[in-house]
Amino acid sequence: FLTDKNLQPHTACLLAALHLAYENCKLSAPLEAALEPLASFLGQLAVLLRMHAYVDYYVRDFPSLRAPLVALAKTIKPAPAPAAAAPPCDSSGRLAQPADVRRWLLGCVARVVPQQAPFPVIPSATAMWTSVLARAFHALYNKDFSSEQAAHEAVRVLAAAGVSRQSLELVPWGVALPILEALRACRAAPPGSWSAAAYTLIGREDLAAQASLSPLLLTAARRSSPIAAAAATAATTTHATEDSIEVQDGTFIDAEVTRLRFGADNRVAEVARLLSSGRPQRILVVQKPEMSDHDLLNEQRALLGLVSQRTMALSVGRGMFTLGTARPVVTEAMKIPPLVLTGKSATSNQEITVDDTLLTPAALLWPNFHNGVAAGLRIAQAGRTKLSTTWIAYHRPKDSQQADAHAGFLMALGLSGHLTGLSTMTLYDYLSQGHETTSVGLLLGMAAARRGSMDAGVARMLGIHVPALLPATSAEVEVPFMVQTAALLGVGLLYQGTAHRRITEVLLLEIGRRPNLSAEASMDREAYSLAAGLALGLVTLGKGEDAPGLSDLHLADRLRRLTEGGLYTTAPADAAANYRIREGPMINIDVTAPGAMLSLGLMYIRTENRAVAARLDVPDTQALLELVRPDFLLLRVVAKHLILWREVAPSVEWIEGCCPAVVREYRLGSKSFREDLSAAFVDLETLRMAYANIVAGACFVAALAPASAEPAYLRPMTKQ
Repeated sequence: FLTDKNLQPHTACLLAALHLAYENCKLSAPLEAALEPLASFLGQLAVLLRMHAYVDYYVRDFPSLRAPLVALAKTIKPAPAPAAAAPPCDSSGRLAQPADVRRWLLGCVARVVPQQAPFPVIPSATAMWTSVLARAFHALYNKDFSSEQAAHEAVRVLAAAGVSRQSLELVPWGVALPILEALRACRAAPPGSWSAAAYTLIGREDLAAQASLSPLLLTAARRSSPIAAAAATAATTTHATEDSIEVQDGTFIDAEVTRLRFGADNRVAEVARLLSSGRPQRILVVQKPEMSDHDLLNEQRALLGLVSQRTMALSVGRGMFTLGTARPVVTEAMKIPPLVLTGKSATSNQEITVDDTLLTPAALLWPNFHNGVAAGLRIAQAGRTKLSTTWIAYHRPKDSQQADAHAGFLMALGLSGHLTGLSTMTLYDYLSQGHETTSVGLLLGMAAARRGSMDAGVARMLGIHVPALLPATSAEVEVPFMVQTAALLGVGLLYQGTAHRRITEVLLLEIGRRPNLSAEASMDREAYSLAAGLALGLVTLGKGEDAPGLSDLHLADRLRRLTEGGLYTTAPADAAANYRIREGPMINIDVTAPGAMLSLGLMYIRTENRAVAARLDVPDTQALLELVRPDFLLLRVVAKHLILWREVAPSVEWIEGCCPAVVREYRLGSKSFREDLSAAFVDLETLRMAYANIVAGACFVAALAPASAEPAYLRPMTKQ
């Protein structure tokens, strides 16, 4: 370009035109991959033309280009620059400085771009996106228009350019959001004079069909605009009424963004309806001629018992659905939604109650606890909302029926970081009540709020609830075993990633803790060992073999022994004193294996250590599969692929590849399964259960790594 006398006067104009194409790529997600190579080429061209403003612009976009461009400027002697100070293609001199489409759009939003300075566009050298979106933003933030007029004008510009809803999905989210808001604002009562393309763009296919049929129907559409406005008002009123019910159920989301994302249907409202637990369930049982009223009532109560189990599990999904969507007022209490387990007959509207033997206080303990957790998770995180100790203590229930729900509420506040400022006196008041679930929620919440900090105050609070952390000469304290288990897991959260030696030694011993004199401890050993394993994995999270000061503990070998079994290395004096359980010198892997496997997976997470991962391989023969509990296969798959994180591929092929050949061959529904259904040498039940658990573990791991896969890539696996 610089040596040809015919092209030399147009070189700067070529740079300006290609720069506008570069800016156009910023407005299209599929073209973002072309930005860096195009910036590299344009930067070299700008260096040769001595246009330093352009060079600085590309280096700011991609700092990695600085070194090669500086080297080019030093090694290549540039040709003489063009005589004109500004590119010849722009007589006004606007392109003497590089145009920045993002800065220009931000100026539109801030309403600082003057009317006489539109974004520079060369129609013959630039694709349509820059021109269309620039004109749409210019209309949307025009000071001479009202908000309604600006939205209408922006829609008219987009429709005239042939923009569709599908094409807007290719625009970066920050740029598309104001346009989507304009489309939503116009959907309720659009003007009657629009074209069919404009109606389709805002999601009014009904008016688009009318506008595309004939001029007579177009006139009818114009006349129907007041009716559309009235319908929109009625819909708004109905929505407000439903919102008041949703507030009581804890499923209300004040989400304008969700209306932009799911504005064409009612999927968000349907999810809220499915997760609602504050309404009586409709029970439909058809009464046969030979069925008496008493038998009908028994059938309805039996069906309501099954539906109640689903209702008690809804709080887990509701907590995820409404996570961080509420910002409470400090002068108002936040209500925990009720857990309604009654029903109404779909035919007679008669109230139905569940059998009292099914809804015992023990059966309702954890459903109420998780219901409180779901209510607390609605509150935004501590960085966005600040809650005082007085506000938290104000929610303390007056009766014991709501104590379990309040315990879950405290745990959720800790997960959101709101318990960091809780006063010592308030902590003492809660813990001195002696209520088990309240202690569990408070200990886990405080540990989560101080996660990884090794806070001395929280460490002392947790330590007095874990007898293994107390000095040998300390007095015995009666601590419920459930509270001990929660405190043990809280220790792992508090010391997360620290590789604290003392804590590591204690947790390793607690995984293989022998049964002692406590009858309660003998009943919940599995939970205690699992909590100890998870806590040990959190303390050594991702450290692998590089954990400082822990190499002499041989953690991997000892955890493998707890996973596969073997002789106990220690024999406590009280091991033979337990009158409920008699264990020999062998490790009871039914108790120790789950915690040991998960601890090993967390300790070596994302380390790609194949030697350790090989210890968690799924057995590949039927004889070896019969030696492993099916549910342990699920944990093996999860722990192994936590270590080999880069190999996780959310696809059906990868999930099937996690199963050994013998399991795939005889899985339920396969050809070999049908042919060898009566074969005596194949234990079909073992292989079927192994297949189900291995697939479940692989699906769980695939769901843990959503950042490594696009949602569109996950859809085929989800459908299959």
